[in-house]
Amino acid sequence: MRSCRPGDIYTIAGDGSCTGPITSGAVATSVPAHAVGVAIGAGGGVVFTDQEYVCVVPKTAGTFYGQSMRAGHGYVIGGGSQAFGDGGPATKAYLFVRGLAATPAGAILLADVANFRIRSIAP
Repeated sequence: MRSCRPGDIYTIAGDGSCTGPITSGAVATSVPAHAVGVAIGAGGGVVFTDQEYVCVVPKTAGTFYGQSMRAGHGYVIGGGSQAFGDGGPATKAYLFVRGLAATPAGAILLADVANFRIRSIAP
């Protein structure tokens, strides 16, 4: 992350639009980010949801949520078009997230109103 001056505002993710698919692995400031929830995830990365997808912008390079990631790039870690149940891949689960939080260990907690569940994506 670049050096920031106190009191100034900076974009972490989002290209200023709320349409189009989120391309996993793209520079975070070049993807749409219709964010309705934000949290700090594993390794200090910023996690956000647009209700259908859960994405992370890692602070450092590494493996998080089962994926190899580069700092400053956006990655989909949950959401898709299929209705996978518990234990299935989070990136294929149909989600409608109305609330998002993170545990101290980096797990992402979701209030998934479409499936009437509180769910977790392991770091």
